[in-house]
Amino acid sequence: MMGESAALFTAIIWAVGIFPFTQASNRMGAFTVNNFRLLLAALILSLMLILFWGLSPYHLFSLPSKKHWMWLGLSGLIGLTIGDYFSFSSFSMLGPRLSSIFATLAPAVVLVTEIAIGNESFSAVGMGGMLLTIAGIMISLGKKKGVPREQQSAKGILYAALAAVCQGLGIVCSKEAMGGEVSLEPAHAAWIRMVVSCGLAYLLVVFTCRIRSEIQPIRENRNQGLKYVLGGTLCGPVLGMTTCMYALAHIDASVAQTLFSLVPVFVIVISRIFFGQRISAGQLAGSLVATAGVFVLIWRDALTQIFL
Repeated sequence: MMGESAALFTAIIWAVGIFPFTQASNRMGAFTVNNFRLLLAALILSLMLILFWGLSPYHLFSLPSKKHWMWLGLSGLIGLTIGDYFSFSSFSMLGPRLSSIFATLAPAVVLVTEIAIGNESFSAVGMGGMLLTIAGIMISLGKKKGVPREQQSAKGILYAALAAVCQGLGIVCSKEAMGGEVSLEPAHAAWIRMVVSCGLAYLLVVFTCRIRSEIQPIRENRNQGLKYVLGGTLCGPVLGMTTCMYALAHIDASVAQTLFSLVPVFVIVISRIFFGQRISAGQLAGSLVATAGVFVLIWRDALTQIFL
């Protein structure tokens, strides 16, 4: 239950982080925010590990095994550096609502990959819970009226699908690192992902000669955007990624990713509670279906014994 609870908390805190990140992106630019949050998260996690876990800067790099560096580094490359590029691009082409629908592909990517490499076997009840959760998310998102035709581009759809695939593969790589015999603190695992993805992201900035355009909004604190970057970073890459790593160390990757995919549902709920946005009947029904699917996933073993 602790793993499932951590995954649910991860989805909630990621949903909370979307709001300050949206504000920051509108003020400073999406790609600047995306790269700077990785740097900020790496610095914050470094301080946390040094101050609260008592690790020295040397131990930050030497304590993880080669396996940890390989799998978590690959996870950062695929899931954060490449995946978030496709994700942020799809947001601008399709909008966050339509792009979120494609994020429901990620649990299926994780499940198929994990079964293919022999890490998971999934019961019919577990599969039913996953499909029920995905169906609920898609019902909640629904079809938004009045979406301009130019936003429904083939490139945007492709990028949204690739973002989901990268997210799923990134989770599989993280699971490979966290599921071994040699344990690693979840915060330390999150730190590795941030350090590698941050280094690769800024290496790309250097090669594409975009250093000035990346630094200028941060140095100017354009439109007071830094406070929103900090808020989103604390929620997402710092706290959320730490609990994500904890969840992957305790439950199957496909189950964790399915629970992570509840982010759009929690966004709808938060929008209603804190911003007064109306929840439609379809969104309410979808949220209830998704919640039912989550309970089926959490109690899948007991339900399997009862019905099968």
